[in-house]
Amino acid sequence: MEICNIEFVKKVRNNDKDAIDFLYKNKPYLHKIIQKFGIYDDIVVDNLSSDVIVIFWESCKKKDFVLNDGVKLTSYLWRVAKNLTMNYMKKEQKTVPIDELWNIEDEKQPDLYGISHKQYSMKMAIEMLSDTSRKFITMIMEGYTTKEIIAEFDYKSSDVVKSKKLKIKKAIKENLKAYNFSEQL
Repeated sequence: MEICNIEFVKKVRNNDKDAIDFLYKNKPYLHKIIQKFGIYDDIVVDNLSSDVIVIFWESCKKKDFVLNDGVKLTSYLWRVAKNLTMNYMKKEQKTVPIDELWNIEDEKQPDLYGISHKQYSMKMAIEMLSDTSRKFITMIMEGYTTKEIIAEFDYKSSDVVKSKKLKIKKAIKENLKAYNFSEQL
């Protein structure tokens, strides 16, 4: 079903029942996004999904809110869901999944520690890196800019950062294989 963003926002502003029904029918889509980031607790997932809908609804009510026709509604909802999930994870002091960098899918359920086997495996593979490599990949995961990384490690250029990132990614994959962490991935 193709949705005209302008018309949909108007429907939301007019409290149109079809608009709210559409958003709640697509709640499973929001659940999948949140679960992709390693949150499997049904209550938390449902609460975050509801929060996404409420944030979108409240945004639409603002007079200056515009959802351009070039932006898909699902893309906008995906971004809101991702941001809410990351904020939740930071607040709860859970790790940000490394698959955000490398897009590794994980359909496994969490273990007793509240993280999936894949996340645990990645954490262990990263722990096996040298201190410098661990610090480097942590800075990448925490969103430091290339310039900040260059300054921290006294690198000559962004090409060195790219090269180092690829080498560390390869080392993590090798660690996963060497210790059979990748069985479940």
